Parts: sequence; structure tokens; C-alpha cells
Amino acid sequence: MSPALAQTVNKPNTSVSVALTAGANPSLVGDALTFTANVTPNSATGTVVFFDGSNVISGNVTLIGGAASFTTSSLPFGIHSVTAQYSGDANFNGSTSSALSQTVNTPKANSVTGLSLSAGTNPSVFGDSLTFTVNVTPSSAMGTVVFYDGPTAISGNLTLSSGTVSLTIPALGAGAHSITAQYSGDANVNPSTSDAWIQTVKKAGAAITIVQAEDIDGLKAGAPGTFMATVTPANASGSVVFFDGTTPISGGIPLNSGTAVFTTSTLAIGTHMISAQYGGNANFNGALSNSIKVKVK
Repeated sequence: MSPALAQTVNKPNTSVSVALTAGANPSLVGDALTFTANVTPNSATGTVVFFDGSNVISGNVTLIGGAASFTTSSLPFGIHSVTAQYSGDANFNGSTSSALSQTVNTPKANSVTGLSLSAGTNPSVFGDSLTFTVNVTPSSAMGTVVFYDGPTAISGNLTLSSGTVSLTIPALGAGAHSITAQYSGDANVNPSTSDAWIQTVKKAGAAITIVQAEDIDGLKAGAPGTFMATVTPANASGSVVFFDGTTPISGGIPLNSGTAVFTTSTLAIGTHMISAQYGGNANFNGALSNSIKVKVK
């Protein structure tokens, strides 16, 4: 009878990997995160324990088909080194995974952007200077604000100081304007947009005067006479019509730097009351001039 042969069978080694299978990286404090450990070979049985650095963050999680998952929403703010440690079983050695770096950020605070007219009136008049001021809550918010008139940006990126910034607008066109302010947000505060401020701008008044530019003592029948109308303010655009009494004697003559000139040689012998009427434009009301008496001989 042959002597017994002693055969030693060693356990094979295993390898473990850990992955984030549900959630985001970086994540936010309170987010649910699922980590899954995969043991090779997948015939290995036993349990896995998850660690954050040297701290145990799970119980013994049983392998099923070589995989074990653990879900947590309690990781605090910071960077976490998550590993999985396989216990081994009767046939396989234990092993530990490489570390997975999980970043957990603090949720951003929500912001509130308030917009007010801090200088000027509502309604205002074309040409009035208006100042709008934004206050962002929390006042620690940094970043920039852009002002809008409807969909159109009317400022560049204006930097907040202690949560506030102002914009002065020299002149808004006549009409209704929907003014808003859009805050960009920063590393700690979410962006936001203010409610709309409806600013009504009325047309400005204009004045017009007329003079006879030549032949002050009268005109001869058939001779040219020149009349000049001046509109104030000089930046008013549009046109002027000249009248003899209630009868128009010209078409619309465009203003040039606030002045319109009309020359005629058709005035009949007699006395004429010459005036000029400014038609106004989008920002200025129309106006009627004084009348000047002209005698044609």
C-alpha cells in the first residue's frame, strides 16, 4: 500500500474594482450615491465592506454574481476616497479595490434679484436721466448683472459690490419699457432674474419759431421770399410744414440740426400770416410756431 500524498491547494487571488453607478461626481451634500464593487472572478462569494478613507461607511454587503452595491446620502462636504474591501471565502482570497475619488459640494444658495428706479420718475419724459439699482440677496453674492430693455441688453456685465450695482440711462425712447436685471450667479449662489420694471416714457415737448430770413420790410410780387423755422431742442428730427394762414404752402421740409428753410415766390399781393408747424417724431410732440405778417407789394 502506497503512502498518502499530501496535496496543498492554495486559494487564488481576487481583484476588486469600485465604481459610482448612480449619482454624480461631483455631487451635492444630501445627494444619494450608489457605489458598486465588482469582484473577479464573479464566482467569488462572501461580503464587501465600503470605506471612506479609513472609515467604514457600510455594513457587510453580500456579493451576488460577483457584485455588491451600497447607497448613501450622508457623505459630507469634501473629497472622499471610497474603496471596497472583499472578505474572501473558502476558495478565494480577500482583496481591496483602488480608491475612487468622490467630490461632494455644498448646494448653491438661491438668489433673489430686486430692481428699483433709484433716481428719476415714472412716468418720465424723453431726455430724463434714469438710474436703476439692483440688489441681490444674499448680499454676499458676487458676480455680474446685465440690464435688459425687453430682450435687448442695455448694459455690459456690471460687477456687484456688496450685492448691489446701478445703471444710469441718459435717455430712454418714448413708450413703455420692460426693464429687467439678470444676475450671473457665482460659485456659491445660483443665478436669477428680477421681475420686470415697466418704465413709461412720455414724449418731450418741442417749440418752434419762424422768422422771415430776408426782405423784412416786405416782398415784391413774384420775388422769392425765404422763411426759416427753428425747432427746440435742436436734436429733434422730423419735418416742418409752412402755412399761409390755414393753407399749407410747402410740403414737409426735413429738419437739419433743428432748422428748416423754405423759399417761395408765389405769394400774391397783399398781407400774409406765415407760420410753421413741426410734426413731431417718436420722442417729441409736434408744435405750432408764431405767425409773422408779410406784406407783398
